[in-house]
Amino acid sequence: VGARAILDEQVAKAIDVDQKVVAEAKEMFDSADQDLREKMAEMRESGDMDMEAMRESMTKMREETDKEVMGLLSKEQAEKLKEIKGDKFEMPAFGGRRGGGGGN
Repeated sequence: VGARAILDEQVAKAIDVDQKVVAEAKEMFDSADQDLREKMAEMRESGDMDMEAMRESMTKMREETDKEVMGLLSKEQAEKLKEIKGDKFEMPAFGGRRGGGGGN
């Protein structure tokens, strides 16, 4: 979820973030989302649909935006947010066939 969690009313209240900061964070996320849409459109139009490059670009943009938004928070607020989010985890990659088995 990242720093975008502060847009949630309950999270913002729990870490004591005022609405001015939430509004500024929303503007940052909206701008980043627009930049991402434009970058993806450029890649489609150029015929350069390297999915790995696109994924890396999206990840980098998200990380940069999260860092900027975290900069809006005090040290205490940032620590509370990290505590609320918990430890990072990786989803295991699943292989094999998809779908459920049918039956009588």
